[in-house]
Amino acid sequence: MNSVFDLTSLEELTKVLRQELEEYGALLTLLVEQQEKILNRDPEALFKINEKVERQMETNQALLKRRQQLVGDFAGQLERDKESTLSQLISGFPEAMQPMFHSLAEEINNLISSARRKVKQNQVLLSRLSEVAEELLHAVTPEGSINKTYDRQGDLSISAELGKRPLKTTV
Repeated sequence: MNSVFDLTSLEELTKVLRQELEEYGALLTLLVEQQEKILNRDPEALFKINEKVERQMETNQALLKRRQQLVGDFAGQLERDKESTLSQLISGFPEAMQPMFHSLAEEINNLISSARRKVKQNQVLLSRLSEVAEELLHAVTPEGSINKTYDRQGDLSISAELGKRPLKTTV
């Protein structure tokens, strides 16, 4: 099915997809850097990179919403369900542009999968780091002198008293 689309709408969708591709690449780069900070046990640098990751994720979400809006508009033009995905609509795009849209969609999906894997790896590393910190505190403190608390963002703080000196770590 070939439908006549407004060329500027197709150009805008292409632009958004390319931006999304760039931004997911940037997110993946930040997640790799985040993993390095975790492995280097550099809490100050980890906090900074976490802020960058959060900002990058907000940027990616904004582009995703814009893409979904554009895809919904195209779905309407093709008289298809507004919830259709880009991949489901590509067959209705001009034939000469279909391979480009397939490639962009596939590459974005690959980057999203890679980013999800990296996030999962980083969460496992942080969890293990937290366990190691807790085990270390248990090894050097008397029983009952370790306190674990969570803040509103779900960040874990572990504190203990070593002799008369307090010790606190945040994971």
